[in-house]
Amino acid sequence: MKLSKKHVDLLNEIVDKSLDMILMETTAYQEFFKSMLKKYGVKSPMQLKGEQRKKFFNELKTGWSKQKNKK
Repeated sequence: MKLSKKHVDLLNEIVDKSLDMILMETTAYQEFFKSMLKKYGVKSPMQLKGEQRKKFFNELKTGWSKQKNKK
């Protein structure tokens, strides 16, 4: 099945918009992750030990879910 130029253009536009949304989401998550690292005073979650690391990831998951739901 061969697609018309109109259909190809439409599909390209949909793919471009989808990629833009994914990139924006990724960038927002990276910024949120960095803010959490700063809050905990570390450059990597691997610097956290035991319960502190668990708390970090729980807070990261909860905070990101809340931030995503605001949109």
